[in-house]
Amino acid sequence: MAEPPDEAGAMTPDAAWSRLVRMCLADVSVDEFLSCVTEVARHVVPGVRAASVTMLGPQGPETPAYSGSLAVELDHVQYRLGRGPCLQAAVLARTVHVVDAAAEDRWPGYSAAAAARGALSSLSVPVPVTGPQAGALNLYGDAAAAFVDPSVRESAVHVAAGAGAGMRTLRALEEATGRAANLQAAMQSREAIEQAKGILMERHRITAEVAFAELREASQTTNRKLREVAEHLVTTGELLRR
Repeated sequence: MAEPPDEAGAMTPDAAWSRLVRMCLADVSVDEFLSCVTEVARHVVPGVRAASVTMLGPQGPETPAYSGSLAVELDHVQYRLGRGPCLQAAVLARTVHVVDAAAEDRWPGYSAAAAARGALSSLSVPVPVTGPQAGALNLYGDAAAAFVDPSVRESAVHVAAGAGAGMRTLRALEEATGRAANLQAAMQSREAIEQAKGILMERHRITAEVAFAELREASQTTNRKLREVAEHLVTTGELLRR
C-alpha cells in the first residue's frame, strides 16, 4: 500500500497533472502511479481532505494507494462491513455521492464511522480499467455538500479517467516487458540447444536430427528440461543420462 506525504502541500493543478503524466511515462509500478493519482486528486479537486483508490480483485477489495490516513481508514470500514460508497462505485461502475454522512441512511455503519471522523462528504468515482479488476477513486471531505458543485464532480471524473488510462498504459508496458523477457529466454535456450547438438554431432559424427534425439532422450530420462540438459553439456562436456 503506497502513501505519499499526508500533507498535500503547495502544487498547482497544472503541476499536478504534469507529475502524473511523467510518472505514467517513467519506470514506476502501478501502485506508485496510483499513489500519485491520490495526491493529484487532493490538489485538483476542491474540498478533498483525503483520497484513495479501491481495487477489487480475486482476494477481495484493497486500497493499493492513498493520500491521507482518513481515506484508508474509511475504506477499511467499508471492507469490513462489506458495503459502502467506494464498493458500490467499483462494483456498479457508477459515481456514488454522499452529501452529508450525518444524514446518510444507505450505509448506516459507514455513515456513523465517517461522521465520527469528521468526514461528512465523500465522492467515489469508478476508475475505467480493463480486465477482471474494477476500481474506484474515493474522495473524502470535511464539510457537508463539499462535492455538490457539478464542476467539482467533473474534476473528480477527470482524475479517475487519468488513473484508468495510466493503469492501462503501465500494464501494457509490463506485458510487453514480460514478452520481451520470455523471447530472450527462448533465444538463449535455443542457442544452448544448438551448441549442444553441435558438440554431439562433432563427437559422434551424427546428424543434427540424431543429436537432437539424444538430447531429448536425456531430458526425458533425467526428468530435466531440454535447455538444462543442453547447458550442462555445453558447460561440462557431459551428456546427462540419469
